[in-house]
Amino acid sequence: MTDRLSEAVKRYFLGRGLVEDGSPSGGANLSFRGPMGRVAVYVIDDQALRDRGEALRRVVRAASSQGYDLVYVAASKLVATVLDASALAEQGIGLLVVDGEVHEASPARRRPRAEGVEGLASRVRELEGRVEALERSPRAEAIAVRVERLEREVAELRANLEAGLRRLVSSLTSILDKIASLEGVLSELRAHTARAEATPIATPTMAAEATPSELPSYFKDNPWLRILSARGRE
Repeated sequence: MTDRLSEAVKRYFLGRGLVEDGSPSGGANLSFRGPMGRVAVYVIDDQALRDRGEALRRVVRAASSQGYDLVYVAASKLVATVLDASALAEQGIGLLVVDGEVHEASPARRRPRAEGVEGLASRVRELEGRVEALERSPRAEAIAVRVERLEREVAELRANLEAGLRRLVSSLTSILDKIASLEGVLSELRAHTARAEATPIATPTMAAEATPSELPSYFKDNPWLRILSARGRE
């Protein structure tokens, strides 16, 4: 299934003037380069959907991927029905639906390079280190204004990081609920199919029609039979 989806996605992007990048990073299944920039594609097939943890890991990797200008999730038409396109769009992730052809259900949002949850965390750690170094300096009073500005930047970055994590958790919770719902539907469908196969199919039987028997030929037009019949009536 993954190979079939991947081949369809390759044709889709090659037809738009991109070339395949032979070394995808960040756990992406496919990556491309071209006028659009660097594009990553994370494929979620039926097997990944059945293994809830794997589907979740691929969505998380797509949300936190770095070094790409555009990030997409590609899925079959069935799997796409349980993916929350709005939650993916909130993270800037596009959705490609593969049903013979590839359809862009929602576009990817261009993202700044080397930014995201890990990028914000790295900047927070860097700024905190600078604040601590300034506080230990004998010229602390002279640079109090700079320290205050750095503290505000740290607080703002930390707030952005926490808000981004909350949005990601909310999106993943919604995706898990969708997956659980689909698993229930598939379970009911398998049970219904098993019951239908176990029920014998009644075949209509034709009642045998009795055909009236006829007298043997030697009884027909027999004069002795007529005499006996007349005596019986007397």
